[in-house]
Amino acid sequence: MNEFDLIYRRAGVSSDVSNTKSSEEKNIKLLLKTIQITQKCIDSNKYGHAQGNAFEQLLDIRKRLWDIANNLTDNYSKISVEKFKKFYVSDKEENASTMIDPHNSSTVTHRTTVPVPIAD
Repeated sequence: MNEFDLIYRRAGVSSDVSNTKSSEEKNIKLLLKTIQITQKCIDSNKYGHAQGNAFEQLLDIRKRLWDIANNLTDNYSKISVEKFKKFYVSDKEENASTMIDPHNSSTVTHRTTVPVPIAD
């Protein structure tokens, strides 16, 4: 099992996701919670604590997850992603498809990495 599997499983059992009734709502909350936990893992490892290329893999995973979130077409998902961005992500990070340099603390722009409930 790799680090992303653990992140995904953790997101899936979070109360935000597991207490959701509709599959549409559950899927978007799972995506957003996975982004949030991935960012927390990146922050925890930004000083080289991740083994091997795990850190770079997490950066790539985060980028791919944001690519998915930014390209969702249904109205509910778009609104959910926008609300999440307003609370959780600064404009600089949102617009950086290749993402910022996490090794430079002056460029870390997310507002919080504590996994907080994802509001409706």
